[in-house]
Amino acid sequence: MIEVLSNLEDFEGEEPWCDLIFEVVQTKKRLLSGETTLVLIATHDGKAVGVAVSTRKKDWDFHPPKDEDSIPLWWGKIALHSIGNESDALLALWRSYFQLPGVSTFVKRVDCLAVAIEGDPTNLHAAPLRTKLFFDDGSADDTQYAELFFNLDLVGGIASLNEKDPEYRAPLVRWLGGGIGNG
Repeated sequence: MIEVLSNLEDFEGEEPWCDLIFEVVQTKKRLLSGETTLVLIATHDGKAVGVAVSTRKKDWDFHPPKDEDSIPLWWGKIALHSIGNESDALLALWRSYFQLPGVSTFVKRVDCLAVAIEGDPTNLHAAPLRTKLFFDDGSADDTQYAELFFNLDLVGGIASLNEKDPEYRAPLVRWLGGGIGNG
């Protein structure tokens, strides 16, 4: 089993950003809805930590490059789901790493706007997928907004949740703990 913090890059004189790596231990496909759900698990201090991630092909729109300096993008939706104790342990890990107080109960589900920077989110087996998730409730309050990278190599059986910027730490934890949004 992968150690969740084994993907950290060390920056001189600073604590590394919190980049987490997981094994994809289960893939579920719902034929009626077209939803694919991935269960991601790793370990930390001998305990399992994890989350489920789901997306549907029909929720993605392709935007070709506008000129030679731009890249093709897919815009769509990705949801993060609790899988129980493992997700609570993941949120507790984030709280501890970010030194944020509070209760660590992961919400049932958080829906995110997503942009695929690389890969095709409608064909997860084709190539690695790199996305950025946006946690945004539409308010003008910047303290409620967060971003997180979600990367997937389904053929290799790994996925990662990588910190976008330390300024998003507190809102991310509030989103995943149900303090903001649709959780």
